[in-house]
Amino acid sequence: MKIVVKKRFIFIALLLPFAVFPVNLLFEGKASYFIPFNHRFKEIYSGGGIYGVDLSVQAWKNLYPFLSVDYFQKSGRSILDDGSLKMKGDQTKIQFVPIGAGLKYIQRINARFDFYAGLGATATYLHIKDHYEDGSQVLTNWGPGFIVKIGSLVTLCQGLFLDFAIDYRYAKVDFSKPYTPANLDGLSLGGGMGYRF
Repeated sequence: MKIVVKKRFIFIALLLPFAVFPVNLLFEGKASYFIPFNHRFKEIYSGGGIYGVDLSVQAWKNLYPFLSVDYFQKSGRSILDDGSLKMKGDQTKIQFVPIGAGLKYIQRINARFDFYAGLGATATYLHIKDHYEDGSQVLTNWGPGFIVKIGSLVTLCQGLFLDFAIDYRYAKVDFSKPYTPANLDGLSLGGGMGYRF
């Protein structure tokens, strides 16, 4: 009985600020094309689709703290480089999941258009699986980074909106020797659809 009362109290305490102080809450799903800047990454995997969700809550006037989670997956072939000749090697697969938190500034242009810019910190989970003739090898780790966001929101009707976005992200993920750190940096160009509560 006490646990139920305690859970109800916590639930009401979390919702109370939204009831007392009306705020905007924006939730959206996004799909973009990731263009890597790292030369090695481009050689092995090239670009690809990156998908995610984004939650922004109005804190004060035009300032919106945000949380975002994205997912990227791509297969490629390792590069064999002896200094004079480059060849494609064994199959490799990369997955990374950047989790971001930061602050957006959203400026209303008119009844249908908003412009925004944002900056945040990220923690990125990286998983690489290399396949060989006699087996496979997996490298995983977390790495710190940051994300810069700019874009435009277009209101369609009531709370429904489209988001046209450009994100720059950077993360560095270290592995134990003899493996070199992975630099995940590049632009994401795309958009999303969401709802403003």
